[in-house]
Amino acid sequence: MSWDEINHERCTAYVDAGKPQKTAADKLNYKGCCENAYYCEVWVQAWFWYMIGGIILLLIIVCALGCIYCCCLRNRMCCGNDLMNVEEQKKDSESSARSKDSH
Repeated sequence: MSWDEINHERCTAYVDAGKPQKTAADKLNYKGCCENAYYCEVWVQAWFWYMIGGIILLLIIVCALGCIYCCCLRNRMCCGNDLMNVEEQKKDSESSARSKDSH
């Protein structure tokens, strides 16, 4: 038997056994079979979960920045829509007062 056949049998048995027992031998089998030989499913591998966590973190940051831009940085203060309505009401009252004075 060649080394590849022995490794294949060992990795197949490790993957078919299911959940590892967190022993030193299982850690070595995980490293050799899952990370180096790619016998495990993609969601079992650590890089997959790091990538998913990074994508979720990126989405949270983008949403927070979008909210900050939308609410605070478009020449408005927080709750800027209400602030603009107050300013528009002041302008309307000033223009109506001017029109009453001219009549």
